[in-house]
Amino acid sequence: MGNNKLEYIKVACLVMIAVSLSIIALNIVNQISVLEGIQDKLDDIQSGIMNINNN
Repeated sequence: MGNNKLEYIKVACLVMIAVSLSIIALNIVNQISVLEGIQDKLDDIQSGIMNINNN
């Protein structure tokens, strides 16, 4: 009986680790998309500056 309880605890820990890792992965993906958005804005600003310089 005691061994069975230990197995449940192990499984619960593994599930918690898996959930934590998936949350971390989602946060990383979210950060990357934010950075890409910032990069797009910077590209827009740069092209706007180039247009001003060309005119």
